[in-house]
Amino acid sequence: MLDDEVVAPYECQKQTGGIMTVRVAALLFGTVLAAATGAVAAQADEAPYKVGWVTSLSGPSSGTAGTANLAIQVAVERANATNAAGRKIVLVTADDASDPKISAQVCARLVLEEKVQAIIGAQPTPSRLACNQAAVKAELPYIAASGSAGDICLPNMFYVGQVPNQFVLPLADYLLKQNLKRIYLFGADYSAPRAALALAKTEIEAHGGMVVGLSFGPQDTSDFSADLGKIAAAKPDAVLQSLTGAGIVTFHRQFANDPRVKGIALGDNFLLESMVRALGKDADGVYVASSYYAALDTPANHEYTAAMKTKFGDTVTPDYWAVYATNALGLLAQAVKRAGSDPKAVTGALAHGHYEGVAGPISIVHNYAAEATYIGRAKADGTIVVLEHTPDVQPLLSCRR
Repeated sequence: MLDDEVVAPYECQKQTGGIMTVRVAALLFGTVLAAATGAVAAQADEAPYKVGWVTSLSGPSSGTAGTANLAIQVAVERANATNAAGRKIVLVTADDASDPKISAQVCARLVLEEKVQAIIGAQPTPSRLACNQAAVKAELPYIAASGSAGDICLPNMFYVGQVPNQFVLPLADYLLKQNLKRIYLFGADYSAPRAALALAKTEIEAHGGMVVGLSFGPQDTSDFSADLGKIAAAKPDAVLQSLTGAGIVTFHRQFANDPRVKGIALGDNFLLESMVRALGKDADGVYVASSYYAALDTPANHEYTAAMKTKFGDTVTPDYWAVYATNALGLLAQAVKRAGSDPKAVTGALAHGHYEGVAGPISIVHNYAAEATYIGRAKADGTIVVLEHTPDVQPLLSCRR
């Protein structure tokens, strides 16, 4: 988004099967034997392209690494089978152990010893920035397979995940359209939830709603009783919450079983499908917003979920972390095919990237992704039903104001 641009309105459209065509699905996941055979022949003429994959395989942040680590493997296999990069991609995996210091060390090893030519990371912000020090020194691109607060603008760093305005504003608007006008905002007490809920407050009040309460709790709390008391006293129609990590599941269990808040609707910005399965009836009816849900009825998503199940079995259900990893690899492969293996040229190609992602097209705008948002609702059987989707939402970046 340019400095003087205004975020596009969030007029929602009904979910249909026509968001992505069969042609796009073939481009993403082509499995024709002839194409795969041709890809191998073409790759023989080019040196392999080494990609460092960094995520939290251990430590407190490892809970979000599972599906992403599986998805990146499938993405590399698919890219090589279809010659998506014009050469073979070789993946080198590193564990940042959820620790910025270790992240800096393993990323330095990837650059100096493994000689990777780009890094893809599914990491929290502190670890991501620590890792990127090595990438910057070597003038390599770093693609973040994650969301962000939209407050970091670095020339070599690209995001395929969403920033707060892309999910919290469509969800706030959807709640208002359900005639849920009195809304209580609650989140974890750190920068990203604070930024998201500040945007939500402005959006709600600008569209005829009323924010009847705004509060924040510690990230590591396991007792939301006092917070639920505040919510009950405010008598909202709905709660829009932005919690992270294990606190999400804990909050939902306590909210669903506290008679003081019975009958109050709930919207959640970060509820994963794996969490919905774990919560069961305690998540029933919760409104959610994200750039991806496994229930998307599109040819590309059917191909994608089938590929994941073929490799890892029926117990694996992709979530947005998996799709972030898949889209990051696809965007990078496309840039390499266009620009060759020179890091500066690849960085330049990424800055103007447009990729037909798993859930729809993504375009890079000031190093962040412009993409659609899907509104869904959790069910007691552990699934999320997709209700509507927005047109592509431009990222609103505080680092460009």
